[in-house]
Amino acid sequence: MMRQRLFDELEAIKAGRDPKGVIRDPNMAQSIELPNMARELNTEGIPLEEFQNDPLLRQRLKEFRHHFGQPPEVRAAFCEAMGISGA
Repeated sequence: MMRQRLFDELEAIKAGRDPKGVIRDPNMAQSIELPNMARELNTEGIPLEEFQNDPLLRQRLKEFRHHFGQPPEVRAAFCEAMGISGA
């Protein structure tokens, strides 16, 4: 599918059209809003009390898998800053 998409875009260029994703208007190109299925959550957030109702966020308060080996004092500082009990 990706290869076919590439060939379709090449055909568009060959026919004198812009491929998809080209924005020639400098004013429109200043800020392009990309798709984001969690835009509202990511920009507005939710109250800490509601974290427990969200399956992903609830787990993030307990642990953050990308911080493996995080020192206990760093975890304690995070818990204090977030207003949650230590894990």
